[in-house]
Amino acid sequence: MDSRNKDLLATIELYKSMQKLCYNGYKFFDYGAVYQQTNENMVKLFKQINLKKVNNALTVTSSGDQVLNLLSQGVTNIDTFDTNRLTEYYALGFKLVAAQCLNIEQFLKLFKESNSRESLELQKYVISCSSGEYRWFWESFIDFLDNEKKDHSGVFEICRKKVESHTDNNVYLQTLELYDETKKNLNNANITFNQLNITDLPNELGTYDFIYLSNIIEYRQKIFGPTDLVTDVIKLIESIYNHNLNSKGELFYLYVIFRNYQEVMNNIKIAKTIIYKDKNLIALSLKK
Repeated sequence: MDSRNKDLLATIELYKSMQKLCYNGYKFFDYGAVYQQTNENMVKLFKQINLKKVNNALTVTSSGDQVLNLLSQGVTNIDTFDTNRLTEYYALGFKLVAAQCLNIEQFLKLFKESNSRESLELQKYVISCSSGEYRWFWESFIDFLDNEKKDHSGVFEICRKKVESHTDNNVYLQTLELYDETKKNLNNANITFNQLNITDLPNELGTYDFIYLSNIIEYRQKIFGPTDLVTDVIKLIESIYNHNLNSKGELFYLYVIFRNYQEVMNNIKIAKTIIYKDKNLIALSLKK
């Protein structure tokens, strides 16, 4: 079966399962619901770090906001990774395309009013601007939804609940100038998607000036529970530090939202953990 047909069928099955139950899940393998927007306060974090000398970066794919925030700072060589195949279609094949072809007012309307008829019309316009592979995928999914029920929210039918602080969390949405700078950088960017588990990074990918793992470590704990020991987490973080981080680079290994991070932080011996802290923000990093 052609891979995009497989991806479409899996997306339809995901949609159907999400209609049957309240979707809260931690299914992050292969095909799962995607984040509509980041719940991380990238504005507060990016105020504390300097990305001007970063030539290349690695980040989670997730909602695509992490990529757009890096672009707002002038980082244009970005590799992304995620276990969820659908993040490529959503983040790279839809959200980044929306930033390319919409002005800031349209972009905010698209995501803030995701259940409105106008948002659906904007979605269809964004899809028409996307590349052939992504365009076919989203047009086919919209056609399925049109036949499935009269009223739907299109692309957002496979998204987790939107984040109300969308504008507040993202650097690229702070001003018209930052949005336009992000758009300009996006047009000249080299962005890739890698369907990888975090444990595959040291062996599968190269080296970077900046690595952003978001809060994947927390979700590993939620998925694997006690079988994912703190010692395993530390060995993984130190392996990424050794294999994937350039000289003078920085590795953000945990954006703390849920779990107690002290045990991991206190047992990493390879470098001293830097703590970026503000109200509703604790981010941990290692520098070379």
